[in-house]
Amino acid sequence: MTTNLRRLSLETGYHAIPKAPLATHGARLNDEEIEQIDAETPHLEESLSSLPLPASVGWIYFILGAAFLLPWNAMITAMPYFLSRLANSPFDAAFGSYLSCSMNLATFSLMAHATITSNPAKSSPRIIKATLIITFLVFLLAVSTFFQTSPGLFFAFVIINALVQAGAGAYLQTAVFALASLFGSTAIQSTLAGQAAVGVVVSLVQVISAGGSLGTERSPTDEVDAFGLTRAERAAEDKSAFAFFSISTVFLLGSLIAHLRLTRTHQYQTIIIESRDKFLVEDVEERQGLFGGETQVREELGPERSTFLQMLWMNRVYNLSVAYVFVATLAVFPAITASITSVNSGSSSKWSHPLLFSSVHFLVFNIGDFVGRYGPSVPALNFTTPRTLATFSLARTLFIPLFLMCNIAPPRIPFFNSDFMFYFILLMFGVTNGYVSSLAVVSASSLHHNKNLHGRKQDVDMAATVASFCIIAGLVVGSFASFGVRAAVCGGCNPFIS
Repeated sequence: MTTNLRRLSLETGYHAIPKAPLATHGARLNDEEIEQIDAETPHLEESLSSLPLPASVGWIYFILGAAFLLPWNAMITAMPYFLSRLANSPFDAAFGSYLSCSMNLATFSLMAHATITSNPAKSSPRIIKATLIITFLVFLLAVSTFFQTSPGLFFAFVIINALVQAGAGAYLQTAVFALASLFGSTAIQSTLAGQAAVGVVVSLVQVISAGGSLGTERSPTDEVDAFGLTRAERAAEDKSAFAFFSISTVFLLGSLIAHLRLTRTHQYQTIIIESRDKFLVEDVEERQGLFGGETQVREELGPERSTFLQMLWMNRVYNLSVAYVFVATLAVFPAITASITSVNSGSSSKWSHPLLFSSVHFLVFNIGDFVGRYGPSVPALNFTTPRTLATFSLARTLFIPLFLMCNIAPPRIPFFNSDFMFYFILLMFGVTNGYVSSLAVVSASSLHHNKNLHGRKQDVDMAATVASFCIIAGLVVGSFASFGVRAAVCGGCNPFIS
């Protein structure tokens, strides 16, 4: 009944409906009155998420998608800078695995709580707080470029910073996905596209800064460190890292402004009221259950949404598919792929320099990922059956041995003795990552494609939230799998220090 009354007020220009008799006397509308309301408002049950999404709202979700994945992209793309600070230390070789494991494990641990407590109607405060925390931490990384510390202290600072960023990112991600699901699949696709776009922009900035740091003329007497940098080049790299993290800080502040603008739109206000009605069902039903009348409340307020565990099982094929996409990805990227060097590393070309070669490889992957995320928008590529998605996801395992055939363990001659082949494999790896993951996430929360939802609109936001949780689960498993792949590469060595 509360749902009907509040939706009725929306359709009639927000005219208030007297509720005092209900609160004072506990009276209920009789059947004739309920039928009259339903007859006068035949379209009230249609969700606003089915309406066309305004372009401005789509761009805001694009920015928000970029914002909650910016910390991860910033950390892994800045890996050449981190490695240059950790050169000749015990943390050098396995730093990539430690970074990805720590970030993804922290995200996964807090994602469970963030998912269970997710409420689209209360997402805005969570988005604001999480964004402010991440902004401050990225700013600290920018400030750190002015200080020289021991490798051990720097390692601890970066890992702790990454852990807190990942924790805040877990709450930010679930809040954005839950909110986007209320606006429909177009908003979700905009969010996913933003995730991929930020990777391209961040890695492009890093390539430019890395190229600039290698532009300094060298003297024959200049000493180079373990990462191939002279003192002048190291100073230039620190400056480029400062610019990189500063730009990231400004962008995060911009995303916060974009979100605040979203909360002032008419469509946002209306959808939030609709969402609050849905969550009121569960709250009222719980209280009514203590005093009886539960059946009556359920009939008036409508069916409750599925729980987290129910949705996890209901969409198990979709969820496993999206999780395994990132298991295969994180098993080799970036922990293994960042250690692949150019087959022309002995040449004078700066493009074969380890610092620039590694930066370019991030750019290539992110371009592929960005292109792949637009695949589901092409009707001919819109394969949404669970079995097809599972097949595509599992097939990506084939990329792992292909990377191991590249120049990963010189001076051994690689099977693919070509930088072009490495970049091509990496590009296809990125394309399939973006395509299959986007297809699975969008399909899992789509009433049109996912028959498991049985047309239950109240389950859409939970389906999207659970799918995002499975992304993090896949990232965690893939991060730990990278240690196993590293052990295979180095022939049984200790992958935690080698």
